Amino acid sequence: MSDALLRVAQLAALSPLDIDPARETQERIDYEDGGFMLRYQYLFDPSDFVFVNAYLAVAPGLEEAQSDFEQFEEGVADLDFESQRDDRLDWPDDSATWRLVQKERTIGHAILLRRGVATLFLVFIGFVFEGDKALRDLLRPKWEALGRPE
Repeated sequence: MSDALLRVAQLAALSPLDIDPARETQERIDYEDGGFMLRYQYLFDPSDFVFVNAYLAVAPGLEEAQSDFEQFEEGVADLDFESQRDDRLDWPDDSATWRLVQKERTIGHAILLRRGVATLFLVFIGFVFEGDKALRDLLRPKWEALGRPE
């Protein structure tokens, strides 16, 4: 299921970028209820204006997963950028997308997907998807990975 996490190398394949491995971190947190969270981050650097933050939360049940989705959804408002919801995905369960805007210019995206007990929250800056197809092509393998057991 860790294949569901979006990593900077996958975005760099779409747009050239010199990846600095020192800016990458990944951790796993296990919870007492049997759930866990994976977090991947590519730290921001103003030299290339690239940032990637990916959370994968796996809950012990559907009710908890729906709660995770709602908490991440509320968290979009706390981002340091203006967010404009554009809901470009129509996949089953829950999904939501936002454009991240700074000075009236789209600078990235926030994406939230839930499939069963797995919730994926992605925030990336420095990569912009104008059309839906490229965004769907990037996210389809992530969506499919959410449905595979750990």
